[in-house]
Amino acid sequence: MPSPKSPLPFKSIQLPPVSDSTRSSSSFKLPPFEDYQNPTSVFHQQFSSASWLNNFLSSNLCPVFTAPQDPADASPWTFMRSTMITGSAIVAQKSFLAYAGQLCPPHSVCDVGTLVTLFRFGKGSEGHPGLAHGGFMAAVLDQEMGSMVRLDPGNREPLSVRLEVGYKAKMEVPGVYVCKSWIVKREGKKLWLEAVLQDGWEEWDRRVLATAKSLFVVNVPVQKQFSEGQGPSAKL
Repeated sequence: MPSPKSPLPFKSIQLPPVSDSTRSSSSFKLPPFEDYQNPTSVFHQQFSSASWLNNFLSSNLCPVFTAPQDPADASPWTFMRSTMITGSAIVAQKSFLAYAGQLCPPHSVCDVGTLVTLFRFGKGSEGHPGLAHGGFMAAVLDQEMGSMVRLDPGNREPLSVRLEVGYKAKMEVPGVYVCKSWIVKREGKKLWLEAVLQDGWEEWDRRVLATAKSLFVVNVPVQKQFSEGQGPSAKL
């Protein structure tokens, strides 16, 4: 078994070279600067219970906002902001991009890379005492894949059409976990994604809790997709 890496200074990666018009059509937005290495920072207060945090910070990651995390985003995001991100279920979250070629699965087709989100889950996510509800885990995976679609430039109004979740291990809460999501295939307005919810960071010490596969449709107005009682999967 490989030995842990020594902690390295936090590194930010260069953002993908996309045009202003393309960037404005996605949720590709940088959060305010934060010193993630500072042990007195809010970030450390939120996530320092993870023994693997230093190894995480030594990875080549770029902090990003996803839409529900962006206070300037005027969309209601009612389910995420009012039900999930409550200080009891999702206590804290911080998202990053692993740029293409950095920590990306070999079958990822996204030029932007892989969305990596640190989560701190609280007791509000419980199904059984001390264990997260399976539906909560599925909702997190679905939301992260939807956020990955939005970060991929040019995609608007993503809707999940199909979601398949495999539960591999119980997720104890409260606790700090990682969700990674990436695009595996594009075909017109359809995008196929995969995601993993895991405890730990490095390949040699991580424990996979759940995996997911999904199909999203994009760039079709929601009202049109659900006209005449037909959901987005009606013609697939």
